[in-house]
Amino acid sequence: MKILLIVLLSLFIQTQDVKLEGKYKIEYETKFQSQNGNITFKKDSYTRKLNAGGTVKGKVLYEKRFIKLTDENGKFEMVIINSDAKKDTIAFGTTDLTKPMDGGKIIIHSGKLIPKK
Repeated sequence: MKILLIVLLSLFIQTQDVKLEGKYKIEYETKFQSQNGNITFKKDSYTRKLNAGGTVKGKVLYEKRFIKLTDENGKFEMVIINSDAKKDTIAFGTTDLTKPMDGGKIIIHSGKLIPKK
């Protein structure tokens, strides 16, 4: 019985082996290049510095399948698939949190994070 309980508990415990750390270059698709810049991750927060000027801060939420970056103003959220976070170039999609949709969120634009060396 104890073994069954341990196995069941281990299935429900979320283990996160991917953590975003350090500095990355942000490259959005052509239409949204005004959002290009750099992002720095520290623990569960980040700071984005836009090439066009301005700084955006936010929180990182690590989930079982996704990593979500939510700006402090709460308007936008960048979504990264956990398996993509292990790659050299990390693909992401951005959703608009002010326009909730039934059954899910719509990706309004996408881009990639490239590690800065």
